[in-house]
Amino acid sequence: MMTPVSIKKTRQCAFCKYWYDPCNIHIEPKMGALGIWKYDNSAKSKCLKRNLIVPAFSTCNHYACKVDVD
Repeated sequence: MMTPVSIKKTRQCAFCKYWYDPCNIHIEPKMGALGIWKYDNSAKSKCLKRNLIVPAFSTCNHYACKVDVD
């Protein structure tokens, strides 16, 4: 299920550069000009900082956004 979020306010792992999703298949812009993106909240992947498999909706202190935010 794809969940919409504001990329400027979210800190979910799906949008973090340390969450291993090299092709970004679990995220997509919904209204990119407004900073609204969608992500698959049921996806899981490896966090390269914590070396753990984590769900896309998780958050942590190592968050660094991989989407270019203006």
